[in-house]
Amino acid sequence: MEFLIRNTGNHDLIVILLSSCFALIVVSRFLFESRFYDFFELLKNGKYLVIYGKNSFNYDLFNIILSGIQLISLSIFITQYLPVSEFFFSQSIFYCFFFLLGLIVCKYLAEKLFFIILGIEKVYDHVIFQKITFRNLIGILLFIINILLFWVFNFSDTIILIIAILVGLLYIATTIIVYRNHLSVILNNLFYFILYLCALEISPYILLYKLLA
Repeated sequence: MEFLIRNTGNHDLIVILLSSCFALIVVSRFLFESRFYDFFELLKNGKYLVIYGKNSFNYDLFNIILSGIQLISLSIFITQYLPVSEFFFSQSIFYCFFFLLGLIVCKYLAEKLFFIILGIEKVYDHVIFQKITFRNLIGILLFIINILLFWVFNFSDTIILIIAILVGLLYIATTIIVYRNHLSVILNNLFYFILYLCALEISPYILLYKLLA
């Protein structure tokens, strides 16, 4: 996929969306003060995963709020480099948002069914909680990156490409960390894990790449 000149024609929409992300951060801080600070402690240690991974529903209100920030930030970042006119820019952000949302929901349901069939649903609950947590943290990072891109620095397309690659590598690295934390279960179900990896981890992102290319 070639990186094109950024579409910066609709600043009002960007301001609204980034302001919404900031408002969601404030809401999560207000509703879940202790958990909010523990969440950012994840940068230093894994206490958050231990404390909240046992009793927290994967998509509880806290995770839904942070996942919303992640989806909005990712949609903004991706849409800036889609070859669309200013007229279709707003629609493209919403199409991207709902496509990513649909991808996540379908992937979540397919993965859960896969692990239920294998009889290790509880393991999956831990796996998906850790993946959601790490990706929500990356979503906050993307929110900050978007602010820097639109209001602070005028990065070249090369720098933007490097940032995109680094963010992609972060997604991959955190996924590897999650699987490493459940290595014994994976080794006991290695064939099914390879099948799962190809069907539900790799192919959705190949599909996303082809749609954006």
